Amino acid sequence: MCKKYKLPTDREILKTIYEMYASEYPKYIEGEVRGVNDPFVPIDIWEIADKLHAQPELIFGRIYYHLNPKYSYDKVTFYIVSFRDENDNEIIKKSIHFPLLSSILAGLNEERLKFFTPITISFLAFLVAASAVFISGYKVFWLGL
Repeated sequence: MCKKYKLPTDREILKTIYEMYASEYPKYIEGEVRGVNDPFVPIDIWEIADKLHAQPELIFGRIYYHLNPKYSYDKVTFYIVSFRDENDNEIIKKSIHFPLLSSILAGLNEERLKFFTPITISFLAFLVAASAVFISGYKVFWLGL
């Protein structure tokens, strides 16, 4: 039987990455002025996909092909994949620009708040109006006023 996977939103992916790796950024070593992983933090696509109940290939594709071009600018890359280390040994290292991720996530949270605030106010106004109709109907039909 085929396992059913979820298709997470950009915000869910970025929020999950932020929550998983916020404690690791920046990673300071004694005597260093700047964190060794500043600004790029290595991430584990499989672990992220597991937390989101999504396919790792789709999470990688979403980050690499969608989010990377969308949020990279000038010479600042949002997401990097390096296949070799400094000794020219083959490795696969996926890293994300953590300060940029934090900024993007803050913007997405602000957009979400701008969307949900008017909906919440409209829903409350609807409840007040429905209550008024119910009370008026009760007075007219049951009490005969």
